[in-house]
Amino acid sequence: MFETTVNHSHTARDMMDDLLKKQEQYLLDQLSELVNRGIIVIERTQPVLTSYELPNGNRKITMGQAVRLVPKEKEYIEKLERRIESLKQTIAELK
Repeated sequence: MFETTVNHSHTARDMMDDLLKKQEQYLLDQLSELVNRGIIVIERTQPVLTSYELPNGNRKITMGQAVRLVPKEKEYIEKLERRIESLKQTIAELK
């Protein structure tokens, strides 16, 4: 559970921001631990740079990159999930 302390100078928005920062830090710590232990890995694509001209003559440049977290043993997990589904079907047929 996450909590934040109230004092007279805090607004509801300040309290919410504080609570969200605490939650974000907690999640980052948990993800860091999982990555450091090799349980999940970070997959990234190459950055893509896009440039185009705006109607007013200026240019807009953007950069994007896809990032996702995946289990290190993804294929093994998917194989187990398929096996479990197969076993569920077999059990249902036996009933």
